[in-house]
Formats: sequence, structure tokens, C-alpha cells
Amino acid sequence: MDIAQLPQFTPLVKDYLRAFDRTPIRDFFAVAPQAPHEQMRALLDRRLALNRSRPQEFRTTVANAIRELHIKLCDHPATAKNLERIESADTFAIVTGQQTGILGGPLYTFYKAFTAVALAKKMWKEFPEFSFVPMFWIETEDHDFEEIASTTVLDAEGQPKTVRYVPEALRANPGMKWQKQAGPMPLELEPLAEFFQELRSALPGSNFSSEVLELFQHSYRDGHTFAEAFAGILHAFFAEDGLLLVDANRRELKMLARDLFRHEIESSPELSERIIRQSEKLEEGYHAQVKPRALNLFYLNDEKERVAINEKERSDEA
Repeated sequence: MDIAQLPQFTPLVKDYLRAFDRTPIRDFFAVAPQAPHEQMRALLDRRLALNRSRPQEFRTTVANAIRELHIKLCDHPATAKNLERIESADTFAIVTGQQTGILGGPLYTFYKAFTAVALAKKMWKEFPEFSFVPMFWIETEDHDFEEIASTTVLDAEGQPKTVRYVPEALRANPGMKWQKQAGPMPLELEPLAEFFQELRSALPGSNFSSEVLELFQHSYRDGHTFAEAFAGILHAFFAEDGLLLVDANRRELKMLARDLFRHEIESSPELSERIIRQSEKLEEGYHAQVKPRALNLFYLNDEKERVAINEKERSDEA
């Protein structure tokens, strides 16, 4: 099936998939999705040089941060082997990701994971001198709870039915503005019971209903955080494929990125202006991808709320 013919895909996606060399989209990507072997090899060589320029402690820190999460998930031999592989500079990660959400979030969460697994296998076959490991970056820091707290299923009549998880704090104050990170948020017993009761009532019966619901309830249970539950679901489906899960909210990973954060602060707002100019160029033929602020960083206040960092006006006397 030529997915570029489906009406749901934007012109940007269609040009990227089927008309890369004939459209302006080629100006925004390093290589085509079906890049020739020599182009992809050149890209890998550049990345390999960067990998080897970093101290071994860098890769070991990343591996240990991921390993700690997998130990909690009762690690699988396939993921354990891939954890060993990523400590080598000759290993490349095929990375995708999604913010944490109820029952694994949107269906395309699983399509993303499938794609990373399939691409890692394809690249390993094409470049057997290297190792390729599928990796899923779990965005656990986002605070858009409204976006991740519901799931939509087809009921017995084939109609969409939205089922929502509502924590006690929002029940007591429905109009409150949620600002806390969703990933570390503990799931609660009564809201979970009501959520699964409504979900079970909405779903038509099948030979697999009980098994699937049991799987989800095993991960999304009282005391687990949203991040742990999300990771548990992905691990249940993709552990045999060696998919490695990364919690974005790990202190040791943030420490590795501290130079990037410093650059964001020191280059503000010039960096955002460059992104805006690039976005304007993209919008000449496609749709905008991002709308950056002057400074694209957040901090946690004393109430553990995620607050955007706003740059003060620079005084002429400064």
C-alpha cells in the first residue's frame, strides 16, 4: 500500500516519502528515507567519529540509567544484550519516543516502537559491521495531563468512546490548571477502578478482552507512576525485540546534557530566531512544525510544578 496516497497525511509527509528528490523537502533533511547505501554509510561514519570522541564514561552512564529502569521491569535477555551493546562506540541507537499516557497513549505509540525495531534490524542487515539497537525515549516531564489522561476505543456499536482517568486532585477541583510532571505522578486506586470499569463496559467482548485488560491493569495499578506503567506496557510487547526504554527524567542523563542547556540559555533568543527563520522557510510550501519561545527550558518550583523559564528584558544600562 502506498501510504502517501492516504488523505490523512500532510503534503510534507507525502513529499518526504515519495517525492524527496523532486520537492523542496530535500532542503530540510540530511538524507532521503530510502538513501543510497553510500550516503547512509557516510552519515554513520560521521556519527561514529562523534561516538569515539566521547569518553567511555558517557556511554556507561547512559547504559546504567537505562539498565536501572529495566531491572524494575524484570529484564529480558534481549534487552540485557542490547544494554551491553550500547556501551560500545560501534553501536548506534535507532530512537523514537512519545510522552507517557494512559494505556500506552495513542495507537501510533506502538507503531513508533514497531518501526524502531524494524529499522534496527534493517540497518544491521545492511551494515553488519555495526550494531543497531532500537530505543524508545519516554517523555516523562511533560505536564499536559489533559492530553494524556484519556483513551478512545470503539464500543459494541462501533462508535468512538472516550474513557478518562481523573485523579483525586482534579475531582476535588475540576477547574484547576495542572502544572506537575505527569511521568512521576502516582496512579490512584479508586480513579483506576472507575477507569477500568468504564473501559470494560465500553469494549465489546472478544476472545482477547480479558487477557488484554489484565495486561493493562497489571501495569496501570495503584502505586505505580504513569512512567512506570507506560514502560511496563512497552516492555510487555517489545522486550523480546530488545527495545530499550529511556526515562527522560533521569538526573544523570540531564547532567550529560548540561552543556546543551547552557548553550540554550547563552544563545537565547538568537537560537529561537534561527528556528523561526527556518520555520518560515518551511512554511513556504508546508506547515510549521514548532513554535519556539525565546527560551525553551523549564524548572520545577517548590510545589513541583513545571514552569517555563522566561528571559527578563535586557536593560540598556546593563
